[in-house]
Amino acid sequence: MRFGLPEASSIELSIFDVSGRLLEQISTEEYPAGYHSVFLDELAPGIYYCWLSAGSVIDTKRFVVIQ
Repeated sequence: MRFGLPEASSIELSIFDVSGRLLEQISTEEYPAGYHSVFLDELAPGIYYCWLSAGSVIDTKRFVVIQ
């Protein structure tokens, strides 16, 4: 999972399946400004949602894993 931060911030990143079940949660220390990558456990093909909280910004994105 790749994300960008306009300023240094601590993040919380959660991955959910299409039924809303929490699969993985990553809470970290502060990241510097810029682009970062977080590697996730291998996911089965399907539709997933990524919830990211960084400072005052909260964002949700849908993504698809294809075999």
